[in-house]
Amino acid sequence: MNQFYRAGISDALAISLLAEFSFRTTFRESFWDHQDLDVYCQKTFNYAKLKSSLAKEENHFIGLKVEEELVGYAKLKLADRPIQLQKIYLHPDFIGRGLGQALLRKCIEIAKATGGRRLWLAVESGNTAAIAFYLRQGFAEVRTFDFQIGSQTFQFLRMEINL
Repeated sequence: MNQFYRAGISDALAISLLAEFSFRTTFRESFWDHQDLDVYCQKTFNYAKLKSSLAKEENHFIGLKVEEELVGYAKLKLADRPIQLQKIYLHPDFIGRGLGQALLRKCIEIAKATGGRRLWLAVESGNTAAIAFYLRQGFAEVRTFDFQIGSQTFQFLRMEINL
């Protein structure tokens, strides 16, 4: 049975491990300098940073458990207007089961409940599967922008949906 819950500080380690594994699996081939990937993961997904982020009132983390195991999570920045879906990760073994769609729908539900009128996210432009997924869910492409990770520049696509 799928269970959504408000993740807290006690989930920091599980979320950091899940996020790093999912990110590396998805983007490993996009990095020609694997040291850039390592440094980015160490800075972005480390336990202390996740613990601090989970403690912030403006951040809303949604955990997704299947059979009591954390398999996905999302992070909403509720203080932003429009609300930002800053992170959404699903363990690769659970992709294709409708869980990503369910997690995204939960994010939309929470964003609406907190008075949001629009939700936005950024997705790497080479991640065509994710872009197609967001388009199927009703998101529209807004603009592209560059994002530097180490020595590499990645192009991202901003996508939005009206709530």
